[in-house]
Amino acid sequence: MNANTPAPDEQAERNAPRPPPWKRVSAWLWGLVLAAVLGAVTDLMKDAFTDAGKSLIRIVSGDNREVIIKDEKGPILGVHVQQGDGDGCNAPGWVYPESPAAPIMNTIPGTGIRKDGKTWDQDPPAFGAAPAGPVTLYISALARDESAIIIHDIRFRVVERRPPIRGTHISLAGGCGDSPTYHVGRVNFAARPPYWVPVGDFMEGFRKDELRFPYTATASDPATLLIDVNPGKCHCAWKVELRWTDGKVSGTTVIDDNGKPFQITDSSGLPVFTWQEGRRVPDDRS
Repeated sequence: MNANTPAPDEQAERNAPRPPPWKRVSAWLWGLVLAAVLGAVTDLMKDAFTDAGKSLIRIVSGDNREVIIKDEKGPILGVHVQQGDGDGCNAPGWVYPESPAAPIMNTIPGTGIRKDGKTWDQDPPAFGAAPAGPVTLYISALARDESAIIIHDIRFRVVERRPPIRGTHISLAGGCGDSPTYHVGRVNFAARPPYWVPVGDFMEGFRKDELRFPYTATASDPATLLIDVNPGKCHCAWKVELRWTDGKVSGTTVIDDNGKPFQITDSSGLPVFTWQEGRRVPDDRS
């Protein structure tokens, strides 16, 4: 499936929500953030290459996910999912199943009720929250030796659908960190599988081209892919399957959250807040 091919449900595409202006205006900041990610992931990928057998290195930066996947066969994958809060300047935050007036939503981060020793902002899922959509999936694919690996396709799998969480959108994103050229795509879980929709103006104004498979990855020149993942009108659990071949062996590598599906919920129309100097204030993306 060519990632540029529109999903068959044209009506769903037309009805799918556009990214908010804050995401379009500040798209260039992704380059700064993800350039840093690329450097860190590439170093870790080189380290992982020296390990024997099958290894998985997991790093959690805030609530963003960074993993290195090195199976016995196939490409070494550096994966970054910018979700929740963390070091990314555009991290989308969390949706909590509480109204803005609820006491917990007016509790200073790091204080108040604890679950397993953590407060509402330190362990959002324990308090019923899910990552606010859209989220950004970054993949860097690197061959393990001088033989090139062909990346044929990426398939998204929605493994569970629930109604979106309606409540309060909280973002506690940190600050930002020139950028390579990314191969950019978009998916929307409101469209029919395989969910691909036109890129439009996503990440307008910084170096990119539209995602068009196949891509070739070598040991010195990784394929760098960036995909905007929109839940549509759902609280969805999802994972990714990456299909590859090295000319002799073909396979599929599953990308998920350490053996579990990623979570994402629609956040459109919700009030958005952040915290500054101990005060909750409206976020400018509201």
